[in-house]
Amino acid sequence: YLLNKYSRYNVVGNTGVSSLSSMHRKKTVYVNFIPFNLNHLSKCSPGSLILPKKIYNKKEERFLSFKEVNSINFDIHSSIDLYDNYNLTVINNSPQEILDAVIEMEKLMLNQVDLETKNLNDMFWQSISSGNNEKINYLKNDLKLIISKNFLKENQNLF
Repeated sequence: YLLNKYSRYNVVGNTGVSSLSSMHRKKTVYVNFIPFNLNHLSKCSPGSLILPKKIYNKKEERFLSFKEVNSINFDIHSSIDLYDNYNLTVINNSPQEILDAVIEMEKLMLNQVDLETKNLNDMFWQSISSGNNEKINYLKNDLKLIISKNFLKENQNLF
C-alpha cells in the first residue's frame, strides 16, 4: 500500500495489485495486459501506459489483430480456458518491451509526448473503433490512456 501511495507511478501486471493503482488514481505502466478489450481498459488509472500481450492463433499461424483481440468475449469467471479452447496462445511481453515501456512512462511523466506516439495511438484507436466511438473517446480523451509507442511501432501489422 505505501509503495503504491508514494511512488510517482507503478509498474504492474493486470492483477489485484493494479486495483490499488486505480483506487489511488496513480499513473501506471500495465504490462502483460490481458484481456485487452475496451471494457477492461476502462478500469485503468488516468494517464497510464498500456503494454498488451499478443495473442497467436495456432490454427491460422498468425497473430490476432487488435480488433480481433478486442472482440474476444472474455469472462474472467469462466471455468474453461478460453484461449486454449479457441486454439490461441498468449504471448508475454519481453523484458525489452517492458523496459521500453518504463522508459516511455518516464518521458510521459516529464510531459514529453512526441508526435509519433500520438500518431501511432490514433492509428490504434481508429483500428478498433467500429461502433465503439463513445468508449474510445472516454479511454483516449478522458482517461488519456496511451498504448506503448514502441509496442505499436513493432506491431503495426496488427492494426
